[in-house]
Amino acid sequence: MNFDLMLDAVLVLPSGIGLTLILTVLSLTAGFLLSVPLAFARAFGRP
Repeated sequence: MNFDLMLDAVLVLPSGIGLTLILTVLSLTAGFLLSVPLAFARAFGRP
């Protein structure tokens, strides 16, 4: 087993947590902004 590689990976992987959280928030926001108007349009139809 290559312990140097494992140590490098353990030190680098936590840096991706910030990017993961940013992408998650952006995805949730985009989904919310798309789904709410579509839900209202479907529920109330055209006037």
